[in-house]
Amino acid sequence: MTLKVSDRDKKLLLVLLIVIVIAGSVKLFDILSTNNQDYNSELRTLKNKYTSLNVMNMNRENYLLDTEVSLTVRDALLAGYNTNITQEQVLIFLGMVEKNTGVWLKQMSFTNVDSMYTFGTVTSSNPDTSGEKVYSSDYKGISTQLSLSYECLYEDFKKVLTYLEEFGKKVTVNNVSFSYSESTDIVSGTMQVTLYAITGSDRPVEDVFIKDVPVGTDNIFSSDTFKTITSDSTYRDKIITDYDLFLIMNQVGSDMDTVAVGQAGDPSNETVVTSDTEGVENITIEVSGEAGSYKVKYKVGSSAYPADNYNAGAPLVCGDTLDLLMISKPRMGDKDNSLANVTIVNNSDLPLNVAVINDDIENPRIKIEKTEGVVLFFTE
Repeated sequence: MTLKVSDRDKKLLLVLLIVIVIAGSVKLFDILSTNNQDYNSELRTLKNKYTSLNVMNMNRENYLLDTEVSLTVRDALLAGYNTNITQEQVLIFLGMVEKNTGVWLKQMSFTNVDSMYTFGTVTSSNPDTSGEKVYSSDYKGISTQLSLSYECLYEDFKKVLTYLEEFGKKVTVNNVSFSYSESTDIVSGTMQVTLYAITGSDRPVEDVFIKDVPVGTDNIFSSDTFKTITSDSTYRDKIITDYDLFLIMNQVGSDMDTVAVGQAGDPSNETVVTSDTEGVENITIEVSGEAGSYKVKYKVGSSAYPADNYNAGAPLVCGDTLDLLMISKPRMGDKDNSLANVTIVNNSDLPLNVAVINDDIENPRIKIEKTEGVVLFFTE
């Protein structure tokens, strides 16, 4: 059987084919048009991003430099805060206040350590990242308040306020009350002080370690900084209880270093230079300065203070006099052969007063090799 298609059917099929082609073309045009719009939009976004990144890349060196500067400023700011606050650290801090200013802190009270600020909570102001945290950190800002009762001379009271302001770590004075006795020139009162610290996993807690205590006290109820020297006291006794510099000679084989040189008012021993060498050790101590501004530098063998820029020296906090206490111990036998050849140089406008105590009578450990400038020795 032969299927014949009439001319009318042919025309209908042709029309249908044309309709399908047109509909397909329209659909394809819509798809292509939509894709073109998407591509154009993506192209505009990529061009804008390219332009932005290209500008950033042109300023890359500036960004790296700014980042380096910002990190330096950040590290300097962090260095101004302790890594924690413990009672031991607070006691050391108060001891340094007494030693360096002459104030007598008669009473004190602690408060709990409180959390003041949590780092890492700042959110972005960029519309593309709005609400997102700018950075993550486990740092926390903490603080504690101290209530202190004090007594000191008027001049020392000013030193206290200056010391707290210039102290290496963050400290603020919240309030001060005081009364002044004109007859004795004594200022007494109370003050509230706040200590601050920033804790974090990469900020380890600094251990409180006192390497040695060169001189103790005969009376635990007396202040070693706020005292009265009677007219009957010899200057040697004054040096023993109120010195600026010390040199300690220990017995060979003891649990302490053979030689130690350092400064008073330094309970953390940051200024102490030591040697555990048996036999002869060469020691040089030099002070300089005038009109209340003094510097010191010293060497014990190959070790020196200050370790950096030694020739310039380091600031020396002292009163109206410069005093050096040398402490030795009797020898324990022929093998106890430590000996210090000491050179003392005084380039300051004050005499350097020196007292030597407890040295071996028959075979002294301390030998004064050389002195320059005004150096006065006070013996028994």
